[in-house]
Amino acid sequence: MRIMVNGKELESIAQFCYLGSMVTKDCRSKCEVRRHIALAKEAFNKKKDLMCGSLSLQMKKMHSQSICMEYCTVWK
Repeated sequence: MRIMVNGKELESIAQFCYLGSMVTKDCRSKCEVRRHIALAKEAFNKKKDLMCGSLSLQMKKMHSQSICMEYCTVWK
């Protein structure tokens, strides 16, 4: 499909980021889900030293829950 604005044809793109979410040409969310998983892994890996250290099991559980709650907001 060709869209013209002021005599100029608009460029067609495969994907773009809008309000922090990836919008694709086919309107599928597979790419977005993969991106969110990668962001969550990256965030968790930043805190990996705390989880492998000498913290008590209770403290590790509390910390992992806070990480999950913090990055679950990404899915909203």
